[in-house]
Amino acid sequence: MDQEVGATGTPGANARGPECRAQNAKRARTRTSDSELSLIERGPLAGFPRKPPKNAREYLTEQQILNIGNAFRFSEQLPAGYRLTLGLTIIMANVPSREDIGHHLEPSKYRAMLTSILQAIAKIAARKGIDLSYLYVWEASKKMGEHVHIMLNLPITMIGRVRALLRDHYGLTEKSGFQFSRGGWKNSSATDTGHGMLTPGMRSGFIKYVCKGYDPSAFRYYGADQQYFGHLLGLRYKKAGVVSGKRCGTSENLGQKARKLAGWTEITDLGELGSLLHQYNDTSDGAGKPFGRKKDARRGVAGRRAQAAPRRSGKRSAVTAELPAEHHLEH
Repeated sequence: MDQEVGATGTPGANARGPECRAQNAKRARTRTSDSELSLIERGPLAGFPRKPPKNAREYLTEQQILNIGNAFRFSEQLPAGYRLTLGLTIIMANVPSREDIGHHLEPSKYRAMLTSILQAIAKIAARKGIDLSYLYVWEASKKMGEHVHIMLNLPITMIGRVRALLRDHYGLTEKSGFQFSRGGWKNSSATDTGHGMLTPGMRSGFIKYVCKGYDPSAFRYYGADQQYFGHLLGLRYKKAGVVSGKRCGTSENLGQKARKLAGWTEITDLGELGSLLHQYNDTSDGAGKPFGRKKDARRGVAGRRAQAAPRRSGKRSAVTAELPAEHHLEH
């Protein structure tokens, strides 16, 4: 069983020196099966385990993580309309099949269904003058089956249109078929809460959440030492399951070709990417926690209410008393 990699380490945090080679080999052995583990016998890295083979169906690879991270960083440098402020999770295992009534969609058709949904959302966004940008990461779990996390550059006011599309055209129901991450708290009702992932900390938190499925046995050599991906990224590993096809991707306007045409300097080091993602951290409204606790989020919302509608002598001011509730929640 895969073990979790702690987020407390920093690049180069692993112990250094030849005396630690046996310890490093043992650490790798706990993350890989005996058939996969083999030690380097010659050269300056003798005694170290060989790098494990890539398994893109079960883990995010280094290049996939870098692509997702670069796409996110690129979107943060673009005008505000390209910021990925809305999170959407679609549970593909619960999508009904149109050909076989009463049954769910076959896994072989999941990717085609995602393409269809994103194209339909792009048409809705275009009517509002929005050039849709997105990135997505697939996962699989026993509870939800195969599902996909998506970040979109849509304002929260368009949730109703996207919800109607998923419900009426694709036969999905909220919670069991799809869920929004609005930057607020998860409400038991279907009402919209939160204002979208408005802060960089919230958006980077979603990225860190979807990148948790890296290979915990993957590492890079660093002099006479090894640096595991978990330490480089500063993220705690969580099993993301085996998926049936391509694990992640981005829209064309955030892809490698678009970034190259814009003169974007690619981040090629996981340690640098991890440091940059953690620089976005803030403490407002459970930032960095796309599915934060209700208690923490309510405390943040209560603080905003107190700032927007201060009490004087135990009474609300006449001005704020006349404002709708949503105005009391604005930053």
